[in-house]
Amino acid sequence: MLDLVVAEHCFTMFPAFAEGDLTNVRKAVVSTQSLARAATQLDLGSMLRLGKGEEKTGGRSKPALLADCYEAVLGAIYVDGGLDPARQFVIDTLGATIAQAGLSPGLDDDKTVLQEALVRDGYPQPTYATVGFGPDHDRSFTATVAVGDLVLGSGTGRSKKAAEQAAAAQALKEWNRA
Repeated sequence: MLDLVVAEHCFTMFPAFAEGDLTNVRKAVVSTQSLARAATQLDLGSMLRLGKGEEKTGGRSKPALLADCYEAVLGAIYVDGGLDPARQFVIDTLGATIAQAGLSPGLDDDKTVLQEALVRDGYPQPTYATVGFGPDHDRSFTATVAVGDLVLGSGTGRSKKAAEQAAAAQALKEWNRA
């Protein structure tokens, strides 16, 4: 549902964009960070019913929980009223984010920028290796990015995606220095 509405809105807002740019805008908007920001603006964290452990570990402000909560609200709006109210909710809460992402599609996504730089310079697409550690309630990840046997960067994060983005960011810094 969310992908549909955001993709539709992007296509309408940016009719001259190439398919890849539209995809980059959609990915920037339909992300844990973006949805968590929208949920925070709606104060959805204060409405979550959490167990004692999740409450103690700051569950009301965890991006993944907030993003899931946003999607749950959207689903409820769709079930209750159909596509038009759901579409309006997304535009009301994410419209500014879509417009902002359209200013520089893909440039906030280090993985995309790294991939494009490597391919432009005649190298194959990078590969990522990610390892998780820690208990389920407090998991962290470390990722490395490589081209063949050459490791370009590494990074850590609270999710696999965040760790890969951090690794790509480090790789870009090194790549741009070379």
